[in-house]
Amino acid sequence: MAIFRRLRGLFAMGSNLSVPANNGTLLGLAQADGKPLPAAHVLENLGAFIFDALSPHVALLRGDGTALAVNQSWRAFSKIHPVAPHSLEEGDNYLEICKKMPPDRHAEQETFERGFQAINKGLLLEFSFEFSCLVAGGPRWFQCKMTPLDIQGEKHIILSHEDITELKQAQNEIQQLAYFDNLTGLPNRLLFMDRLNQALVKAGRDQKMVAVLFLDLDRFKIINDSLGHAAGDQLLQTVAQRIRSALRAMDTVARFGGDEFVLLLPALEDPDDATLIAKKLLRILPVPVRLGDQEVFPSGSIGIALFPSDAEDTETLIGYADMAMYHAKESGRHNFQFFSQELNSRLKSRMRLETDLRRALQQGEFEIFYQPSYELESNRWISVKSLLRWNHPEQGLLAAQEFISLAEESGLIIPLGEWALREACLQVKKWQEMSWPELLLSFNLTLRQPHNPKTVNSIAQILGETGFDPSRLELEINESAFLKNLEESINLLLGLKKLGVQIAINNFGFSFSSLRYIKRLGFERLNIDHSFVQSAPGHAENEAITEAIIKMGKSLRVKVLGKGVENREQLEFLRAHQCDEIQGFFFDLPAPAATLLERMRSRTPDPF
Repeated sequence: MAIFRRLRGLFAMGSNLSVPANNGTLLGLAQADGKPLPAAHVLENLGAFIFDALSPHVALLRGDGTALAVNQSWRAFSKIHPVAPHSLEEGDNYLEICKKMPPDRHAEQETFERGFQAINKGLLLEFSFEFSCLVAGGPRWFQCKMTPLDIQGEKHIILSHEDITELKQAQNEIQQLAYFDNLTGLPNRLLFMDRLNQALVKAGRDQKMVAVLFLDLDRFKIINDSLGHAAGDQLLQTVAQRIRSALRAMDTVARFGGDEFVLLLPALEDPDDATLIAKKLLRILPVPVRLGDQEVFPSGSIGIALFPSDAEDTETLIGYADMAMYHAKESGRHNFQFFSQELNSRLKSRMRLETDLRRALQQGEFEIFYQPSYELESNRWISVKSLLRWNHPEQGLLAAQEFISLAEESGLIIPLGEWALREACLQVKKWQEMSWPELLLSFNLTLRQPHNPKTVNSIAQILGETGFDPSRLELEINESAFLKNLEESINLLLGLKKLGVQIAINNFGFSFSSLRYIKRLGFERLNIDHSFVQSAPGHAENEAITEAIIKMGKSLRVKVLGKGVENREQLEFLRAHQCDEIQGFFFDLPAPAATLLERMRSRTPDPF
């Protein structure tokens, strides 16, 4: 608007818009003979000079569209870029120039003409329209403005075409930052929510379905931590491209943050349409990706929620898809699951349990139970296994398997594990000081501890605080967990061996791949999985496996513990094959410290 106010003032000085040939004479405000110019003449020519010096492209049009005056900026631009509607000279008709625009810009041509007529007829005080066109040097953006001007009772129009390319680029950059993810170029949460809102409104009107898919990459943190953030970023970019390639033009995929992607599938006729997309994604995701020297096979877990059957608002729909995704992870990863109300009830119950778990840690609701192991040759109580229990105020005594996976997922396993180890060390140290100085404490390592760089320092600190002898602490790691995260497990165990603690492989027997690490890492004990022990007598294959493990231990000079002994037949089978140690309900059920102590004191030398 400011430019038009200035132009009106210029034209009010006079109607002669021809620029004097001798600008220096004009600027000197003197005639050729040196005499001063009349004031009216000076103002008239000064206005014309300023009009011609304006940087925007400006023209004065008659009511029929004829250009009475075109400033220098526009005349110069017309010579370099003779593309309609820019090729305007004095005497040209602007409306006729607009008609020369290419056929694919017919709608813009009509807009220019309608705007001109509206200004000419007094229907608008100002017309403004942004348009783009291809000129020499590439595409540019312009803002066309028209405003009426009366000169001596005759209606005219001031027209300008101002180059706003830099402004548009800045606006686009701001929009990109506000609505798109910087790493993948995908829409972000804000833009996704807007599109989802629009899709739900339209689907409700058209009686269609909308699907929201929540996709989370499996084990992305391991890749990111082990190969570095640059490799993780490259993987996210590759996955984003693969997801985008699997969708229809009307669909949207957004990155919600980290390794989470959310998909919007609007206007569906049937839930099977969402199934087809999910299956396609699961098919194309695992194609190997080379990240530096490492080849990675990405996978993802997908949850699906539907409008209107599952939910009718955006937040709930996304939340339900998220719930279904976690169910997919629990179901083995790299699969998809639909949301259901049964799942909702189960997950809400799980959430309540997690809340209770956090409270329980603060209020001291946990307790350590102990189960002894015996040496077969001497019948002596040689070690005790610590077992975590939860005295839930409503559900009663809960065994570890009822809450330990939740503690793992929520991250509570770290403080809970530290508390449990500290309590067990203090208790077993008391027993050692009473009558059993060689008593060994057996303690399970959790699934998270190999990934936690602070594990070794934390255990060292607890041993220091409690004064517990490291050589009397045995840390058990499950064979499957050890092999699954081999590199991290080896680093952890090497660090623990430096502390002087003993290491045992728990639930041994399903894979003999760990054998080559037994001597290298200095394992002290192999714990035969209870399933082999319980079915060994009378089951030829399990008998052979159990016997082979015992012989293997003898040859490697590693102790072998038979777990899960529940009857005398199993005991005698292990004794016959010279198993070193045994543990099971046949001798003792897990018990609180006071109960176990009373039992040990009253027991005869031969517990068998």
